[in-house]
Amino acid sequence: MRIIFYLHHPAQFHLFKNIIKKTQLDNEVLVIATKKDILLNLLDDEKIDYVNILPEGRNNNLLSIALGLLKQDVRLWRICRKFKPDLLVGTSTEITHIGKLMGIKSLFFIEDDIDVVPILNYLAHPFADRIITPVVCKLGKWEKKGVKYHGYQKLSYLHPNVFQPDYQIVQKYNLKEKYFILRLSNLGAHHDVNAKGISEDVLDKIIKKLRVKGQVLISSEGFLDEKYSEYKLKIDPLDIHHILSYCSLFIGDSQSMAVESAILGTPNIRVSSFVNRISVLEELEHNYNLTFGIKPDNEIGLLEKIDEIVSNDNNEIIYKQRKQKLLSEKINVNDFILWYITNFPKSDLEFKSKSDFQNKFIQND
Repeated sequence: MRIIFYLHHPAQFHLFKNIIKKTQLDNEVLVIATKKDILLNLLDDEKIDYVNILPEGRNNNLLSIALGLLKQDVRLWRICRKFKPDLLVGTSTEITHIGKLMGIKSLFFIEDDIDVVPILNYLAHPFADRIITPVVCKLGKWEKKGVKYHGYQKLSYLHPNVFQPDYQIVQKYNLKEKYFILRLSNLGAHHDVNAKGISEDVLDKIIKKLRVKGQVLISSEGFLDEKYSEYKLKIDPLDIHHILSYCSLFIGDSQSMAVESAILGTPNIRVSSFVNRISVLEELEHNYNLTFGIKPDNEIGLLEKIDEIVSNDNNEIIYKQRKQKLLSEKINVNDFILWYITNFPKSDLEFKSKSDFQNKFIQND
C-alpha cells in the first residue's frame, strides 16, 4: 500500500513517529511536513525523510493561513498525482480536500471537540472519509464518520509499552532533584482566538512561590522577556517527555502538554480559558484526577492549588496509582492506529462489526 502521512505540528510528529517507522517496513510511505515550530528538527533528529510542502512558511494572521492552506492543497494535489497514494493520513485539512477531489481515502485524526474547533465543520469533516478520535470527543453531525477508540492521541507515544522515562537524561542537564516546568504558549492558532493563558503578573507570582521549593524552568513558544532568562529550559526537544516525567509539577497554558503530563503521571495544572470545554482534559481531570484546570482570572485558586500539590509528599505514589487506573481502562493507541492504517479498509469493517474489538489493545505495565 502507498501511504502519505501529512504533519504540520510537532504534536503530530509524536503521534505518528513510531507508526511511520513500522508502516515503512511493508508499505511505500511518503511523509509531508510544514515548517512549524520545531517539527522539521524533530523529523531530522529521528532521521525520517520528508517533503517540506511549505518551505516559505507563513504568519499566524488569517490571510496568511488561508493562502498557506490554498498553496498546500495545490502542492499536495501535485504530489498525489506523482506518488499515487492509496491512503492519506494526518491531522491537516489538506488531506481531506485532496482525498475527496482525487478519490483517495483520507483518515483524519483529531482530539478536539467540534465546538472547540468549529472551523473543522467547514474545512475538514465534510470531506474526510473517517475521523479517528477518542471516544469522549464530540463530533456533532459527523458522528457517523467517527472511528472512536478508548484512549488519547498522546498514548500513542507515551504508553509504557512504547515509552519508558530515563532519569539519566534528566541528570545530563544537571537539574535539581525537585524542579517545576512552566509552559507558555503563544496562543496563535486559529482556534486560540480570544484565548487567555498565564499573564506576566501571575507568572511572576508563580515563580516567587516555587523557586523557594526547587528549580523553576520555563518553556516558551514565543518571545520570553529577558528577566526570565535564568529560568529558560534549554534541552534537546526529543528529551522533553523524559524531563516532564520526573517533574514535580507542570503548570502551563498548553492543552497538549497538560494531557502529556497527565498520562505520564506528573502533577499538573492548566491555566486556560479552555477549561471545562475540552472533553479529553475534562475526563482526565474528573475521572482520573490527573490534571487540574484553573481559569486565567482565578489567581487565588491557582496559587492555592499550587500550594496543595507542592506540599504533598506522597504525590509520586498517588499519581502512579491514578496513572495505573487510566492505563487499565485505555488501549495501546499506537498498536491500534498502526493496525487500523495498515489494514484499511478491512480494519474499518472489523472495527465496526465487533463492539468489544478494542479490548485486545488493552495492555498494562
